[in-house]
Amino acid sequence: MNTGYLIHQAERTRSAAAQRAVDATHAELAASLSRLWRFLAAPLRSRHGGERGARRGTQRGTPHQSPSCLAALPRSSR
Repeated sequence: MNTGYLIHQAERTRSAAAQRAVDATHAELAASLSRLWRFLAAPLRSRHGGERGARRGTQRGTPHQSPSCLAALPRSSR
């Protein structure tokens, strides 16, 4: 790999038009990856009911209670 040329590219400044073109290309790449991710994750969302933002240790929105928390609670509220 020609590291000298990579350093040259990193140090040179781009014109505003060139930077906009690079930014547009990066935006297209990000949008494509996002579409791919949504496509690949769709079967998992449908299988799990589409719960967004669910945390680990929760079941249907109930907060996770560790054993130490359970010991402090009366048995009727467990």
